[in-house]
Amino acid sequence: MRRILLCLVIFSSAAVADQWMPATKQIHESTDHSARLTVVPRDLGSPLAYFQDKVIGREPAGAPASSKMTTAIATLETRDASGRWVMSWTKPLVNEVAPVDVLVANGGSGFVTFDNWHSMGHGPNAIVTYDRQGNVVRALALDGLFPAWFVAAQTHSVSSIWWRGKPRISGDGTTAIVPIRLPSTGESLATDGPTLDLLIRLSDGQPVGLANQSWRAALAQAAATARKMCRAQRDQITEWNSPITVPTKWSEPTWHEYLREIVLRSGPTPTEDETPAIATTVLRPSSDRDFQRSVKWLKDALTEKPDIPDFEVRAIGSPDYDRLTMEIEKIARTIAPRRLKGVELVVVLDGAHSARVRAALSRSGAKLRIVSPTESFPQRAERMQKLDLGELPVCQVP
Repeated sequence: MRRILLCLVIFSSAAVADQWMPATKQIHESTDHSARLTVVPRDLGSPLAYFQDKVIGREPAGAPASSKMTTAIATLETRDASGRWVMSWTKPLVNEVAPVDVLVANGGSGFVTFDNWHSMGHGPNAIVTYDRQGNVVRALALDGLFPAWFVAAQTHSVSSIWWRGKPRISGDGTTAIVPIRLPSTGESLATDGPTLDLLIRLSDGQPVGLANQSWRAALAQAAATARKMCRAQRDQITEWNSPITVPTKWSEPTWHEYLREIVLRSGPTPTEDETPAIATTVLRPSSDRDFQRSVKWLKDALTEKPDIPDFEVRAIGSPDYDRLTMEIEKIARTIAPRRLKGVELVVVLDGAHSARVRAALSRSGAKLRIVSPTESFPQRAERMQKLDLGELPVCQVP
């Protein structure tokens, strides 16, 4: 597979991708169907516009020019004696776009919202309880409920902290029950991992039971997990700061990362506007059942004209130098003269094969750089990460 990187990579804690559908009007009924809350999200041009505005700090993010809304709007209705819906009030919520989940108490005596659209777990409104008039009773942030290291040890995605499951109301309608996801060392969203229920009184928004034995035991186990994550982050930072050498064991993702880092760690230091587009191509071992697919990727890398001349780097490598050289020579016979003008080719090859590849690609027009597999590439000073465990929240377990 050819992989393309358009910008410099900066170290961060492991995070997974996520995707948010546009926020839509939602109707939430109490369990006895005596009250319902209709939530209308703030107007957005699109989720992409919202994200782009957040990146550059423009507020209200993603709002169309014609929109007057600044937050989500809620309307509470209750049933009268004949069973018809009667509106009690319409008021703004604290959520800038929309809450993610809502629970409504029987009779409309109150309700509770959870999180903000596109940013679960972040900000002061992870849990917000309201009274029957729609006034805020209590707003809770995650770091007001749990230690910072516990929050840091939760599964994070690009936009959110995936700290809970689906909340529900207790049988007597007085308490919100929130399944809290306990920290896990898995790399995917921990949607199926262990949880422990946290109780929130709807009358005053007060958390209940955090001092119980079950929660003390859960926090002790979470602390052990956080310590493992701390060690993993420490090792990750150490590896990031260390020189890289050619992979010694076959792993296609490792090879892609190695090729990308060769480009980013060597040559002139690029400015933000000068960072090239980087495509990495790995020829698989000939014994691999999908070897021929990687031959096609190699052919694409060596024959496609650049979209933006002098702004594109194509890094190529393989654990099989003999086969890589042979395939490059075959493909080079089909390349029109100077077709790759404006492309920098970085090829990992030992000295026994480099002359053959230089000769094969001499008419391509590409700027060719052969990298020896014995060469080591230190990290650039401006990309080094400070190994200060005191600044990593997951390392602050008492």
